[in-house]
Amino acid sequence: MSVDDLGGFISEARTHQLGRVAVNFQHVEISLAFLTWHLIPTDQDTGAVITSQLSFDRLLTVFCLLLRRRLGAAEDLGSELGDIGRMASELEQQRNALMHPSLPI
Repeated sequence: MSVDDLGGFISEARTHQLGRVAVNFQHVEISLAFLTWHLIPTDQDTGAVITSQLSFDRLLTVFCLLLRRRLGAAEDLGSELGDIGRMASELEQQRNALMHPSLPI
C-alpha cells in the first residue's frame, strides 16, 4: 500500500467519526490540564509548562494526586475520584484503539 492509496483506505464517514473522537478527547485532556494548573501552588504559566510535558495518563495521575492532597482524606471523595480516574483511563485506551489501530502487514 502506498501513501496514494490511503485516500480510499478509510471512508469519509469513518474519518469524520475519528475526528469527533479526537476533538472531544482533546477537550477532556485540556480541561484536565486547566484543572491541574489550579491545583499546583504556582502560577498558571508554570502549570502549563509542567502539564504540557505529561502524557494523558501521567496528567491524570498528577491531577488525582493533587486533588486528593487538596481535598484531604475524605473517603467518599477518594473512591469517587478513583472511579472517575479509571473511567478516564478506559476512555483513553478506547480512543487510542480507534486512533492507532494495528494495521495488517
